Amino acid sequence: MATSTLVCGVCSEEFDTYNHKPLCLTCGHTFCFSCVASLIKVAETRNCPTCRQQISEPADRILVNYALIPSGSQPCKRKRPYECEEACPHQGKDLHYLCVDCIEPLCFACTRDTHAKHRIELLEDLVRADDIDFRDKIRLKLNEKLASMNNIVSACNDTLKLIEKIVHLKTDVEGWRDLLLVNIASTEKDLQAWDDLAASADANKTQENKEIISRLKLMPEGSMKLMEIKTQLDAASKTCDSLKSPIAPHELMPAGRPWTVADYGEGERALASLYNKRKPSHLMVVSTHTSPIPRLGELLTRLTAHDTGDISLLPLDSFWRPAGQTDEDLGTINKEFGHRINAVYGSPDQILAHLNARSLDHRGLGVRLASVKDVERCAELPPPIFEVCCLQEVPNSTGTFLKSLGWNIGRWHFPDLSDADLGWMSKILSIVDNNTYRNNSVHLVLPRDRLTSYGGQQLLEIMKKRDVQIDRVYCEPRSELHTTRNSNNVAIIELSTISIIQWIPKPQNS
Repeated sequence: MATSTLVCGVCSEEFDTYNHKPLCLTCGHTFCFSCVASLIKVAETRNCPTCRQQISEPADRILVNYALIPSGSQPCKRKRPYECEEACPHQGKDLHYLCVDCIEPLCFACTRDTHAKHRIELLEDLVRADDIDFRDKIRLKLNEKLASMNNIVSACNDTLKLIEKIVHLKTDVEGWRDLLLVNIASTEKDLQAWDDLAASADANKTQENKEIISRLKLMPEGSMKLMEIKTQLDAASKTCDSLKSPIAPHELMPAGRPWTVADYGEGERALASLYNKRKPSHLMVVSTHTSPIPRLGELLTRLTAHDTGDISLLPLDSFWRPAGQTDEDLGTINKEFGHRINAVYGSPDQILAHLNARSLDHRGLGVRLASVKDVERCAELPPPIFEVCCLQEVPNSTGTFLKSLGWNIGRWHFPDLSDADLGWMSKILSIVDNNTYRNNSVHLVLPRDRLTSYGGQQLLEIMKKRDVQIDRVYCEPRSELHTTRNSNNVAIIELSTISIIQWIPKPQNS
């Protein structure tokens, strides 16, 4: 990448003079302060992410490479994920690693998340090394991919041939339909004549009755066409089934268990599992700012075409988006799938539309407040609302107003929180006391927080002054809160898909 020297190779954040200042390791590789500080906290990861050489110095003693920090006159131009030569499909980061167990390229974050217990190697080392076992595994994967694609092409060709045959039957079917219509009219006349003859004393009625009876078994030619069409369609259906699931059986999701879809790949796995007659006990779809699901509406359309039961939808990338950014897709999703969604996050208007579409019980509702108008609209929402996201545009009296509505909020979201916002947030949370939250704790969620070490300490002090225990704070992996001295016994939890899915209560039968 042309600008790769201006961003950290681990977190892909721009180098700056604060948490992401570039530190030059003794091996010559450079990463930001935040990532290096995180690496050296754990003995197993106290190595350079590129060459694996041990990091012997604490982060605050490693030399800063000031040449990589963009000046005010030369702003750093970062490449967007789709412009990168190698972008991680999950988090938009460079792929320097390989999961040897799964034969899947990974970014550094993935090595510590979903593949944490697998054998991980540097891609560069594996390519350079004369590892026969590794090369055999890659060759096997390539052959499996070729075989799978060839099977799909063959199935497509067979399906196209069947479609041509069925199209050719169209003329025959139309002709048979027209003949049937003529015979229907004739049979209706026979029925009327039969009734008339029963009341008639005509001597010739016996012969006419015989003629009507003789026509009972007569059917227009072509009656076998329907059976032929059905046979063709059944064959086409079986052929199409082979197109639906190129995923191996061992990769399908387990039947009767909760399923979580957090990226488009998992969505395809879920669909393949549904095609194979597997159903979840509960389906949750999670789209976050670090791993947004592209074409979410299209994926939901395909999922809801099956009997999946209710779906818990957590579009947190939209829920946490900065003020001024619109998201019409979520409104469309609520309109089309609201009757199938039992947990949803959105603006007051979107929540109201969802409640109108679904009158059944809900397992989770989160309201996003981005303006004074949004706060006022909350008066039309029925409690209980458990989660609220406050953007900096809402007044600091928001908490007091929501309390007057009878809301007991258990999880407060404050995206992009900075040191300067702490006073504003503290006033919103001033309603958090033992009288309101006698038997419940309160959680804070801080996506993309910009708190400094001092700000993190101030936040913990604010929480300490609250009469009720705020016992959990969810924040980004690189947040300063992870390294802030904590005497409150507050759990600082990494904001990840694994922690997020715990927010929605499990169904009783799961």
